[in-house]
Amino acid sequence: MSTTINDKISVFTKVLVERIENRYQERRSKIIEHYEAERQKIIGQYEKNIKESVFKAEKDAKIKRQQMVSRARTAQYLELLKKRRYFADVIMEDIRAHAKEFVETNDYKPFLKKTIIEVAEHFSNGQFIVFGFTKSDLENHG
Repeated sequence: MSTTINDKISVFTKVLVERIENRYQERRSKIIEHYEAERQKIIGQYEKNIKESVFKAEKDAKIKRQQMVSRARTAQYLELLKKRRYFADVIMEDIRAHAKEFVETNDYKPFLKKTIIEVAEHFSNGQFIVFGFTKSDLENHG
């Protein structure tokens, strides 16, 4: 069998085409692998960013909720303090009014005398006692 130049060229062309196709397939495979690796890396980073964003949003929401609860508790406490002060003022005003009325009754002078005696008896003879009287007490019950 004799091989002709055309046969040799045909075989050479076939070998050359196979080499080119093999190189093309290798390069294509490497490019696809590189692309897939980059794609997975980007997807992983994207998923990580999503998780971080969700975590941050949850954390911010919890902080916001705590702040709102704290503000509500503070407002409630302040309202309670206002009510307490209001009722204390009402009670004190009522006590002052009753005391003013009582001072002007005939029962006040015996009450004052009895209270002075009880205080004086409570302390021993050697102790010094200071009594404070209002101008009205001195003028009216002196």
